[in-house]
Amino acid sequence: MRHPVSAEIHELSAEDARRAEGLRGYFVETHGHRPSESLIAAALANSSAAAGLTDLADPSVRMVFADAGQEPALQLQGAGDHIQWELTLARQGHLAIALAWPGRRGRPGALSAILDAGGASPTWVSGGQAGNRGGDSVHVLRVVGAPAGRYLLTVTAEAVARAPQPFALVVSGPVAGLALA
Repeated sequence: MRHPVSAEIHELSAEDARRAEGLRGYFVETHGHRPSESLIAAALANSSAAAGLTDLADPSVRMVFADAGQEPALQLQGAGDHIQWELTLARQGHLAIALAWPGRRGRPGALSAILDAGGASPTWVSGGQAGNRGGDSVHVLRVVGAPAGRYLLTVTAEAVARAPQPFALVVSGPVAGLALA
C-alpha cells in the first residue's frame, strides 16, 4: 500500500515575500539560526503543503528542519552522494516534507528525497521537480495518514552542476524527532 502523495507548484508572490520576512525572524528569534534562502523557500512550501493537513493547535505537530546552506557538513559533493535522517513520528498523522536547493547551483531534479518505513510498510519517493520558488528548486511532498514509527529519510544528489550542493529540508507533522542516521 502506498501513501497518497501530491506535489504542488509554488511561485513566489507578494504574500510569500511578506511570509518569508516573518520566517526569517522566526528562525533567528526562536532557533538562533540565520536561515539560508533555501530554508525560507522550503519553509514556505512546507507551510502551504501542511495547510489543511494538520491541526496546528495539536502540540504533537512540529516543524523540524535541516539547513545545509548554513551547515556545510551537510552539503552534497556530487552525483550519488546522499545524507540520511531518522524521522520518528509520535503518532499516526499527516506529513508535509519540503526539500529546496538553490536553482543556480543545481538544475531541476538535482536532488531527490525518499521516505522509507522499511519492511512491509510503504516506501514513498518524490517525483521530479515540484516547482520553483524565488530561484530555488523545491520538492513538496505530502504523506497522508503516515503510521507512527521510524522512517528513514534520504536526500540524494542526482546531478550536481557545481559542488558542494547546499539544500534545506523542512518536515512538519507529528514529529517526535529528526536525527542524522
